[in-house]
Amino acid sequence: MLQNYSRQREIRELANTLFDRAWWRGWWARLFARFTGKPRHIPLLSEARELLGTINAQLPQRRTIRVEHIIGSAGTLNFDCDFFPLHQRGRDRWIAVAQAMLDDPTNLPPIQAVQVGDRYYIVDGHHRVSAAKMLDHLYIDADLTVWESKLSA
Repeated sequence: MLQNYSRQREIRELANTLFDRAWWRGWWARLFARFTGKPRHIPLLSEARELLGTINAQLPQRRTIRVEHIIGSAGTLNFDCDFFPLHQRGRDRWIAVAQAMLDDPTNLPPIQAVQVGDRYYIVDGHHRVSAAKMLDHLYIDADLTVWESKLSA
């Protein structure tokens, strides 16, 4: 029992440290971006939708996708383009997700994403993606909807 408590405490401390790293890395990247003029906003699915025109959408399928190919969001503005948190107010949720991933990543539900070409936009699971990136996970499970332009289909 004491070992389990100690393990949970270590996981909680590590998750706190990871959030702090993610937040500060994002803060510094955004500060640097002010000087370089390079935008740090997260690409939105609505922008990709406009480029595609009329789309064919397939029914969602469960797949494992590469975390590095996740580039955008279907609507949240709580993360930057590298999925670093923009605010401290989401800290508790982020830490809870990171703790769950550290304890047993198979207990978390898959994220929901839309595939456009070879890139992915998150519908649900932004905290999971952010934590997965900080934990250097290569893959994440996703319920994936594929969008294709009717012009290219």
